[in-house]
Amino acid sequence: MIQNNEAVALAHLGRLDEAWSTFHDIAMDRETASNQAVLLATMGLLLFRSGDSEEGRKMYERALADASLRGDRYLKALALWHLAQEDVVAHTQEAARALVRAERASKAIHDPEVKMLGDRIRKLVRVASPAS
Repeated sequence: MIQNNEAVALAHLGRLDEAWSTFHDIAMDRETASNQAVLLATMGLLLFRSGDSEEGRKMYERALADASLRGDRYLKALALWHLAQEDVVAHTQEAARALVRAERASKAIHDPEVKMLGDRIRKLVRVASPAS
């Protein structure tokens, strides 16, 4: 998962060519089911950041479906927050809905990482849409 984390970091830095190259080096078929869901979410991030929010959302939804099938509420909450973040950053019409989904999924998760991520995305929303 180190390469996945590197690809995510590069995407957040705007270095998309390097992020895609790093991501393509990952042998997805050799990963656990949980890691495959994470990789689908990472592909969603890369697609969003490359300007393809529709395909990016599809990848996030596949990751969410995988997490749901396994009953992994933690991974589902994380993926929903990351999807919400990408919708906010891309100013999509789905942003409000994505935030509501992330909030709902996080209510029963008492994990500091999920809380921190939610707090960060809520702050991003406030910065992206200042009061008139």
